[in-house]
Amino acid sequence: MGLRAYASVLDIPEAPDYVVCAVPARSSVKVMDDCVSARAKVVTVFSAGYSETGEEEGSRLERAWIDVARRGGVRVIGPNCLGVHCPKAGVTFESPVSREGGQIGVVSQSGGNTREM
Repeated sequence: MGLRAYASVLDIPEAPDYVVCAVPARSSVKVMDDCVSARAKVVTVFSAGYSETGEEEGSRLERAWIDVARRGGVRVIGPNCLGVHCPKAGVTFESPVSREGGQIGVVSQSGGNTREM
C-alpha cells in the first residue's frame, strides 16, 4: 500500500507521536519499554488480557507496563481499547467507519457502543 513499516518502534527514525500497541499481553511490557526508549508521546494499548480477566497474571502485566509508561512520561489510552477516532484529523484505526467529520462528538468507554451510534 506504499506505507512504511518498521519491525520495531525503536527503528522509527523520529519520536512517534502516537503508537498503537496490538501485541499479546505477555509482550506489552517490552513494547511499552521500547515506546519509552523511542520517546513516544501516546500509546493506545489495544491488547486485552489484563486486570479485566480477574487473573493475577493479567493484573501484574497491567501494573508493570503502567509503571514503565509513568516512569517514561508516556500517556496511555487503554488497555483493551480501540483507541481514538477523529475523522477531521484523519485519525482512525477502525474499518469500516466513516472518515467524514461532522458536528457531533461522542466519548464512550466502549468502542462497541460507539460503533452502534
